[in-house]
Amino acid sequence: MADDVVAEYERLTDEQRALEQEIAAIAEELTSGANPAGLSGALVDADGFPRGDVDVYRVRHQRHAFAVKQNDHRAVMRRIEELLPQVFAAKAAAKRAEQGTQRDDASATGAGKSAQTSRVAAPAATAQASAATAATVTEIDAAERAKTPFAVVQSVQAGLHAADQVLAFGTADAGNHRNLEAVKEIVMRNIGSPIRVVVRRGAGSADAPWTFRELLLTPQQWLGAGVLGCLLMPIQDSV
Repeated sequence: MADDVVAEYERLTDEQRALEQEIAAIAEELTSGANPAGLSGALVDADGFPRGDVDVYRVRHQRHAFAVKQNDHRAVMRRIEELLPQVFAAKAAAKRAEQGTQRDDASATGAGKSAQTSRVAAPAATAQASAATAATVTEIDAAERAKTPFAVVQSVQAGLHAADQVLAFGTADAGNHRNLEAVKEIVMRNIGSPIRVVVRRGAGSADAPWTFRELLLTPQQWLGAGVLGCLLMPIQDSV
C-alpha cells in the first residue's frame, strides 16, 4: 500500500512537470513575437474582420489548449496535495523499518549495546527518522540538487525561510528565469493553484550542510503586490 502511494505520487509529479512545460511553451508562443496574440483578447480588428497579423485558428486552438492544461494542472496539484500526508507517513514508516532492521542486525551479531540500552534508544531514533522525513517533504533527485540557485528569499512567509535559495520555481530555473520575469509569469498564471518550488537551505558547510525542500506554494490574489507572500531577489550570477 505504501509503495503504491509513493508510486502514484511520483507519477503525478512527472505529469505535473510535463503539464507545466506544455503550459509554458503555449504561453511563450502566444506572448512572444512582434505582434503577439496574447493569452486572451480580441482576434478581430476595429472593423470586425479577423486579424491579419496572426493565425486566428492557431491562436484559438492554443488558447483552448492552454485553458484545458491549466485545469488539468490544477487537478493534478490537488491530488498531489491530498497524497502528501500519506507520502510523509509511508517514508517515515520505511525509515523506521530500516532503522529497526539495523538495530536487530546489530543485536544479533553482538555489535550493538545491551538490549536494555537499545530499547531506550529506539524511541529517539524513531522520532529523528520521522522528523527527517517531514523536513525533506519528498526526495529531491540528484539533478535538481545540482541546479544553480537563481533567487534568494528575503522574508519568512509562504513556507519559505529567509535566505532560502531557489533552485526551481515551477518551470523556471537558473537558465530561463529572465531576471525573475518567468517567475512573475508563472505566479500570475497560477493564482489559486499550487506551484512546485524547490529550495536549498543552509550554508553548504560542515556545520550547516545544504538541506533541500520541495514546497507547494499557492499564490493568492489578496496578498496584493507580493502575491506569494514572500519576496525573492535574483542571484546576480544566474541568468
